[in-house]
Amino acid sequence: MRKNLLLNLVLVCLTVFGLQSCDNEPYEGLIGDDIPALESNFQVDIDGETFIADQAQASTQNGVTMITGIKNNGTTVSLLLNGSETGTFNLGQDGNSGSYAEMGQIPYIVDIDDTDATATVSEYNLEQGYISGVFSFTVTHTVDGENEEEVTETLELTNGQFTNIPLTSDVGPTPTNATFEVELDGELFTSDNAQASISNDGLEMAATNGNAQMTIQIFEASVGTFTLGSGAGAEGLILYDPDSTNENGPVYSSSEGTFTISEINMENNTVTGVFSGVLEEATGQTGDIEMTLGVFENIPVSTMQDTDFATAKIDGEDFTASLFPVVFQGNNVIVTFDNDLNSSIGLNFPADVSEGTYTITDSPNNYSATYIVDDNGSDIVYRSIAGSGEIVINSVQNDVVTGTFKFDAENDNGDSVSVTEGEFSIDIGF
Repeated sequence: MRKNLLLNLVLVCLTVFGLQSCDNEPYEGLIGDDIPALESNFQVDIDGETFIADQAQASTQNGVTMITGIKNNGTTVSLLLNGSETGTFNLGQDGNSGSYAEMGQIPYIVDIDDTDATATVSEYNLEQGYISGVFSFTVTHTVDGENEEEVTETLELTNGQFTNIPLTSDVGPTPTNATFEVELDGELFTSDNAQASISNDGLEMAATNGNAQMTIQIFEASVGTFTLGSGAGAEGLILYDPDSTNENGPVYSSSEGTFTISEINMENNTVTGVFSGVLEEATGQTGDIEMTLGVFENIPVSTMQDTDFATAKIDGEDFTASLFPVVFQGNNVIVTFDNDLNSSIGLNFPADVSEGTYTITDSPNNYSATYIVDDNGSDIVYRSIAGSGEIVINSVQNDVVTGTFKFDAENDNGDSVSVTEGEFSIDIGF
């Protein structure tokens, strides 16, 4: 079982709102049995640079509503509104506020002298659970300057908008409780941070328990029972990492089992079902893990539009990817373009990659590549030959990396392949 079958799933973002989430680029259209999906978006221009949230969520408690847009790097924009209805709120007054915060930095708070600082809620829908509106305001914070003098820094937030953001509220219907649990060799794995998304790639789900992470991809987002596995006939995959902080620790993928989706409720934005099966360690050096009594109930689900694609030619033959796993190893990222689990192309580059042209190196170094083909259940790995090609990064925006690639690769028997005309776009948001 090769490790590059790890799935590119959005991991859980922990905030004061609990479980509700959405993506800024939802899949527009119909889901499952012709269920319409709402389009969600949270964005704002900050000193002229557009901030587009990777996650957004809202909650009303005791008459106070908080709306937050979150990027995968931990940067947030938040609105605190003293109310639970439509209307215009003057920020910096009457208990209303706004903020901007970067991970590990002193947050910016709305400037009380900004008389034009407002947020307007145009829709507050308790029945379907979403909120929409617009906002703009100025924020400031104070930092130590030279000679320990305090310096005030200012940011202008303009053209802010939040559309169909998932909303939980204690003034409306009681929010449903989410449950995700499974016994792993008889030991209970329970998560209160599970969430799911639906896209053209199917249903994706992520759950955490401390440092342990479980991620799931079912290739069709509809009610039904799906076969878990790793071969060409598999209808879904499960990944289990017992300790995400240990780069060298074991990683498990499903080798068999079933995953049943019993309900996709787009009115409440939840998904429910059961699963069981066997997890196999990626390198085969540790024993299998049996999954039993797996249950997921009322897991919050969002919808999003795919940005991922990859095409190439392998010795002149067309290659088109359908799965796009992403694995982080320290400061590096391995992106995999998988062709229906029969063959795959992997690229290795820094997690903070920037635009430029990079010469191919020996695998598994940075800017290296692999080509892996399934030969009757066994993987044949072709590793890139240093200097045989290049990876060109054309753009890095909102965690979406686009570029081209070409390289020659060789397996342990000395056989070689030529990968040419490679093009890709991949979301490496984590």
